[in-house]
Amino acid sequence: MELSKKFKVTTTDCPGSLLGMKITHNNTTHSISLSQTHYINSMLKQYGLQDTNPITTPLDPNVDLDSTDLPPEATNTLERGSGLYATATRSLLYAVMGTQPNIAFVVH
Repeated sequence: MELSKKFKVTTTDCPGSLLGMKITHNNTTHSISLSQTHYINSMLKQYGLQDTNPITTPLDPNVDLDSTDLPPEATNTLERGSGLYATATRSLLYAVMGTQPNIAFVVH
């Protein structure tokens, strides 16, 4: 492998996670499942939304989407410059591309 000549590469027969996705192997059905539950939970915590409850209205009309205010947990300077809404949307797009295509319409 060309990569192993320049970088330290480790291999495993059954990886448990890859790029923030949990990988589950089922030897009975010969299937592989991907999950991003841990990624989504950490994203909720990062944006201070871990204690929110589902509601029927998609968005409170009083929410300021242009706000650059972030919760104290979000200390990344890139996130501060981009605004909470844009940063959260990018995080959701990663989940859409990985394991959650069912939320693609809403995120876009």
